[in-house]
Amino acid sequence: MDKSTLDLAQLLSLPTAYEATVSWDGSTAAFIWNVTGRQEIYVAKLPDDCLDLCLVR
Repeated sequence: MDKSTLDLAQLLSLPTAYEATVSWDGSTAAFIWNVTGRQEIYVAKLPDDCLDLCLVR
């Protein structure tokens, strides 16, 4: 397959959650997720050491 051809399997495997933003204190993250067929905003609590793990990389 050349680079101008789009592979449908790869396209369908792309994540549907995007635009993640972490709160200033690192306790929560907000993101857009298309679970129901509509774009919805979700908020998730993050583990206490999440920012430490992310900053190590």
